[in-house]
Amino acid sequence: MNNTVSKNQMDLSHCDTAANMLATLNEILDCNDYNEQKIKVNLGELTLTNAHIFSLKTILESSNVTIDILFTTSAQTQLAALGAGLVVSEKLEEFYSIDNKDEEHQVDSQPEGNDKTQETDSLEKELEDAIDQEAKSKNLLEDKIKNTLYIKQTLRSGQSVNYDGNVVIIGDCKPGSEIIATGDINVWGVISGIAHAGTDGDYNANIRALKINAIQLRIANLFARKPDRSKVDKLNKVSSFIPEEARISQGEIIIYPLNG
Repeated sequence: MNNTVSKNQMDLSHCDTAANMLATLNEILDCNDYNEQKIKVNLGELTLTNAHIFSLKTILESSNVTIDILFTTSAQTQLAALGAGLVVSEKLEEFYSIDNKDEEHQVDSQPEGNDKTQETDSLEKELEDAIDQEAKSKNLLEDKIKNTLYIKQTLRSGQSVNYDGNVVIIGDCKPGSEIIATGDINVWGVISGIAHAGTDGDYNANIRALKINAIQLRIANLFARKPDRSKVDKLNKVSSFIPEEARISQGEIIIYPLNG
């Protein structure tokens, strides 16, 4: 299936999970020139959270692409997109009827697709029910597959990321920012705000960064506070860092250098 319908459209409705959607989005951007384009994005019935929509916008904006209209029939996705300030429509037929006359892989206007759609709906509901049951079972934490949220920007004061899975941030996390994740937290920059990994009680979760200067670190239900003032003062005078990892050792959070 062709993921792009036309130069100002992007069809991600075939993706079955949020992680698959974000991976497909990166592939499309790598293979096509959407620079300075306003595009219409079709998510179909895919259910996304606020964090997923935030990640979708971030990836597009990092490629200088903005969303004109987002098409989705999922109520949860609609609410998340509206909360992110996007224009939303549930009329999928309008997405397929715009600017696709010259495309080789043109999508038909669904004259005989009702049976297939109902079958897909049924399978997706079964899959969603299975995922919900697994997420609610706290005894299966080690077996839970965690997605990873990639954010290519600096988190500034007042900004917060809360994600069910691992979080990777390409940029700094300024004082007043907050990262909360059920999995690991990885920052390609300096953590100066609050970082809480393993929020579901995962004592094996880690927090990694080029420099850990957090006001507060938390892993599961343990926490550690910011280093003393003399260490903070030295941070601004250093031009290069040795990457660090915070993890639980002997019942407390310890920061280790990652220098091989």
